[in-house]
Amino acid sequence: MPIAKLYYPHEPGEEMNEMIIREWAKQAEIKKDDITLNIIHDYSQSGNKYKVLGVIYLPTIWREQFIKKILTGLADAIHQILKIKRSKILLFAQ
Repeated sequence: MPIAKLYYPHEPGEEMNEMIIREWAKQAEIKKDDITLNIIHDYSQSGNKYKVLGVIYLPTIWREQFIKKILTGLADAIHQILKIKRSKILLFAQ
């Protein structure tokens, strides 16, 4: 059950959040009810600024291939739904 915490300077709204969840689930080939998306929009960022910065919390027993699919799936969903360049999205798995 992946849990994503995203730092994004705007409040996308419930409809956009649902669109991201649906697309992420589709890209990662998992059930949308098995993922959690938290978006934090009240924060400060200095230095090299990313449009979206995120951490995905995963169970420790997941294989690297699945972790890549989860990360890529979320990056693709953010790119497609929020129209953000992939070079401005930084995601980590933990």
